[in-house]
Amino acid sequence: MGILFQNMDQLFSITLYGGIVSFFIGFSLAIIEVNNMVYLQKTITTEFLGRVMSILTTANRALLPIGSLIYTFLFDSITFGPYIFMGNGILCITFGLLAFPRLLKSVKKDHLFIKEHKSNKNSEELLK
Repeated sequence: MGILFQNMDQLFSITLYGGIVSFFIGFSLAIIEVNNMVYLQKTITTEFLGRVMSILTTANRALLPIGSLIYTFLFDSITFGPYIFMGNGILCITFGLLAFPRLLKSVKKDHLFIKEHKSNKNSEELLK
């Protein structure tokens, strides 16, 4: 890839790489969001599902302006802006490393539940 972009303008290369990375991050977040919603709908009882979804939606909408205020203050107070992005990257990587074992445990638990559910369904069909 480096040889391909060697003769191109540096700003174009950075923009292209940034766009590719942003695309993959957005695509990954969409997949994660779908999985989270499916998990919530499977685990929460029907009478509480509307309440939980409305609380999550309200929290997401309420945190957006708060995050904008925090980052406005950070970019105004820190003269070298890339430090903020590096700090965010370090925080995201740390959070991902801390959350990964729990996520893996949850996936294994769901896999065992599905496997057990399928075997119970097959045994019920054999009894008929």
